[in-house]
Amino acid sequence: MEAVGNIYKVYNARLRAECIKIGVHSSYRQIISYLAKEDGVPQLELVRLTNFKAPTISITLQKMEQDGYVTRKPDLFDQRSVRVFLTDKGREFNDKMEERVKKFEEEILSDFTVEELNNANEFLEKLFLSIVKTN
Repeated sequence: MEAVGNIYKVYNARLRAECIKIGVHSSYRQIISYLAKEDGVPQLELVRLTNFKAPTISITLQKMEQDGYVTRKPDLFDQRSVRVFLTDKGREFNDKMEERVKKFEEEILSDFTVEELNNANEFLEKLFLSIVKTN
């Protein structure tokens, strides 16, 4: 399964390069992507979603807040919890990245037939479910 690991490395390297082109630290990308799907996520939930360590999330969110990508607010129902929200600047970054990812995926998948893509997707879904089952 060396190919899957290689694909993952090359794909992430390309995403990091796109972040650099936009002028945003690549560690912001994953957090912003999650918040774009579900804004107001508790900070501790981001630890689980990203697999970053809690101190790393805390420091990264401080920097993101200083850079204007997120805001953090106490949870209205649990004052011990902090919720993280995207700012307009964070949404703008996410939109730019989604555009670039879509273009990149169109480029790399253009040589494949629909049948090949369906077969590959079916295989990868099965692989994903198998991995999740073992955790």
